[in-house]
Amino acid sequence: MTQPPGTPFGESFTATRLSIVSNVTYDELIARFETAVPDYPAPELTAMVERGASWTEIVEFAENYSPLGLLTYWKDSVTPLMTVAGNNSKCTFYFIGNFPVAERMYRYDPRVMNYVPLRMTITENSDGVVHFTTDQPSGAFSSFGDPHIEAVGKAVDGKVAQLLARIGLPVPEALPAAHKPPTHAASNDPRETHAVR
Repeated sequence: MTQPPGTPFGESFTATRLSIVSNVTYDELIARFETAVPDYPAPELTAMVERGASWTEIVEFAENYSPLGLLTYWKDSVTPLMTVAGNNSKCTFYFIGNFPVAERMYRYDPRVMNYVPLRMTITENSDGVVHFTTDQPSGAFSSFGDPHIEAVGKAVDGKVAQLLARIGLPVPEALPAAHKPPTHAASNDPRETHAVR
């Protein structure tokens, strides 16, 4: 949608929250998650950029670094602060992403970065029930009305399904089966050498 400069406008889309009950403890689920999604390797990637590494080399490094192609850009626990207020629930939240995949949407519309990285939380409520929660990625990405972005968004759904399967959680019906490789729109762009895994 094109608007005159300075004209505010709103665009609506439907978000699907995926909240899955875990059959393991809060600490165990966090351990599984953090094993499956390593921290973003900032020093290594900064060094690669500074020495002039190619995009292909950077993508290959990222794909080999993480078993699922997902990285943790940031994490925090709000539990200590909320405990001061008298709460006895727990919450650790993460910003999770894959910058080569993000680039395949960014090239068509940089506003996608409003939804990248993905936000994921692991919580334990006052009754001791542990949840993994995130929004289904494709809902936000399809709202841009670009078939290329929409296709990548569906592929990111597949990555979330693979992550859930890896950490021992059931995959909701809203997501593709974890064993199926995600698909994306055909492109002649040379940056498409590396498909979404």
